[in-house]
Amino acid sequence: MKTADFRLLSTPLLLLALVASLPAAPVCADGMALWRQRADLTEQFSAAITSLADEVATDGDNDAAAQVRSWLRVRDPDKIYLYHATSAAVGALNALESDGAPQWRCRLATLRRDQADALFELAQSALRQGDYSLSYELTLDALRENPDHEQARRILGFQQHDGHWRTTFDVRQMKLGRVDTPEFGWLPSGYVERYQNGERRFQNRWMSADEERQLRRELGQPWRVVTEHYTIDTSHSLEAGVRLGRRLERLYNVWRRVFVRYYANDAELEQLFTGRRSRRGDASPQRMRVVFYADREQYQHALRGQLPPGIETTGYYWGEQRTAFFFGSPEPDYRTLYHEATHQLFSESRPTVANVASAANFWIVEGIACYMESLAEADDYTTLGGNDIRLQAARQRRLVDDYYVPLGTLVEYGMEQLQRDPDIRRIYSESSGLTHFLIHAERGRYRGALVDYLRLIYSGRDRPSALGELTGRTFSQLDEEYRTFLEDSQGS
Repeated sequence: MKTADFRLLSTPLLLLALVASLPAAPVCADGMALWRQRADLTEQFSAAITSLADEVATDGDNDAAAQVRSWLRVRDPDKIYLYHATSAAVGALNALESDGAPQWRCRLATLRRDQADALFELAQSALRQGDYSLSYELTLDALRENPDHEQARRILGFQQHDGHWRTTFDVRQMKLGRVDTPEFGWLPSGYVERYQNGERRFQNRWMSADEERQLRRELGQPWRVVTEHYTIDTSHSLEAGVRLGRRLERLYNVWRRVFVRYYANDAELEQLFTGRRSRRGDASPQRMRVVFYADREQYQHALRGQLPPGIETTGYYWGEQRTAFFFGSPEPDYRTLYHEATHQLFSESRPTVANVASAANFWIVEGIACYMESLAEADDYTTLGGNDIRLQAARQRRLVDDYYVPLGTLVEYGMEQLQRDPDIRRIYSESSGLTHFLIHAERGRYRGALVDYLRLIYSGRDRPSALGELTGRTFSQLDEEYRTFLEDSQGS
């Protein structure tokens, strides 16, 4: 893609919160029946947990009762929740059933395991009906209740290794005798202690960290960090490259789960859920390339002539080079990182045309990247959406400033027309707001249509009328529903 798709400077990340969900089911008869079954399961589980907490409180153990109730977390309907089924989560569940544990702990563990089985069974029902997105979502919900659920784990590409659930990439590294260290990433096991003591291995010899840094600077040879899905070259430091790689991998996992219908067709999804082959790309992934400079000066010098003149950027995805560029800063701009890395994910995760949305529909290319800026992390889950700073700006534009480009007009804008528009900042706000609307309105009514819309655009098969055709609504109807969505979400 000819990447004039630059990012304007934005405000810092607003941290948001809470538990585990994914793309909504299509609004059809079968889909609504599955949603009702899911709601019934949730209600019954909530009642059982509450009843257990009440019993424990009656026995006089208020602290234990509070622990039981804490498992039930309220979800914001305007957010997507993605739960992290970590090894620690598996250990915490198993600890509930340890020898000598109070009876209430064992009962809580049993309730969670039973709920996980029920959710996974419903996921299989969704699979049989061809609703792969809902099946994926229910599978993740099952893992929140039982992070040791074998079938759910395998669907997500995990395998057992040394008593823990590991990704295929992690297992390969471990079989090569490498250890994943917090500061330095994957290292040969014999290197770990020496690295922790300040030594570095470079050009087939050991030296101090300071000597390595100076030598790399003189030779112009960056550190290289290889993760499961990224290759990162950085002039900053090995440690900074590792931190960046971990954050990009978290973004990748969130994006992959939310937009599963974008990169996989029905046949591939069926293979994924029936286990006839491992996840697409696990065997030999085509890694995405990232360059991370030490500072803004290096970044601007390297991209001289490519960055838009007169505009400060803190990150840039250059489609023609299939590379994302960032630089180190005392106050990292994670929103820009998520934005530009999202451009890369949509561009490189399936075959795409060279000049995406050059003639029309460019608003959603920026809108979806702005939406991904809302990513927020907690200890055991990640969220997308909510009353993000971008949505607040969109609400201001539409409801207070009375600024709005009707969808029927906006979809006619190609990349160059939109980016030369003097109202580009306001159009970015509107595009972000419209994306929030299409993902969250009416329990995700248009979410599937949005993903299909993106597939058409990145495949070069879109036309200005595509969004209306996919949603089954006129542009004027979507305009009105968008305004209502903004009004209704003001208090969230």
